[in-house]
Amino acid sequence: MRYVSASPGVGKSHLMCGLGHALIEVGRRVLFTRRSDLVQRLQGCRLRGANLRLPQELAKLDRFDLLILDDQRLPNRLPLPSGSPRSGSR
Repeated sequence: MRYVSASPGVGKSHLMCGLGHALIEVGRRVLFTRRSDLVQRLQGCRLRGANLRLPQELAKLDRFDLLILDDQRLPNRLPLPSGSPRSGSR
């Protein structure tokens, strides 16, 4: 696990988007989401009494080669370049 930290406005999100796109272009699976959205999704499994769903949700996340968790209000998933080998997935 790696963590990127810097002052606001220096381009952390932009850098991570570029890295994500580069990996998608070589066939890797990438998920870009806000950290708060991911936490809510995982907590929702517990709060609804659906603890059995938590392992399934974690297994879905494990399918990705890279998870980019951002604090900004950015798209939940990176748009895939046209013609990408994974453009039809998720």
